[in-house]
Amino acid sequence: MKKILMPILLILVIWIGMFITDYKMSINLKEPVFVIPIETADSEGREIYQGLGYKVYVEFEGNDKEGQIISVTMKILNKIVGASIS
Repeated sequence: MKKILMPILLILVIWIGMFITDYKMSINLKEPVFVIPIETADSEGREIYQGLGYKVYVEFEGNDKEGQIISVTMKILNKIVGASIS
């Protein structure tokens, strides 16, 4: 039982650390770290990132990634868990 429980707890602790890091980055209007882009900046300057069990929506000023971040929304199971607007 202990051999099964320890890897599960380790994975859970790592996931929580990754999620909290991305959450804090998101509420401070910064791009998340532990995600991959699934949609790059479109004509309205929005990008969507996929993390392990969550998505982060970033909106840039202008229509390119070089502009200032104006809003970030983080969702788990399509429910907003964090959002920030400048």
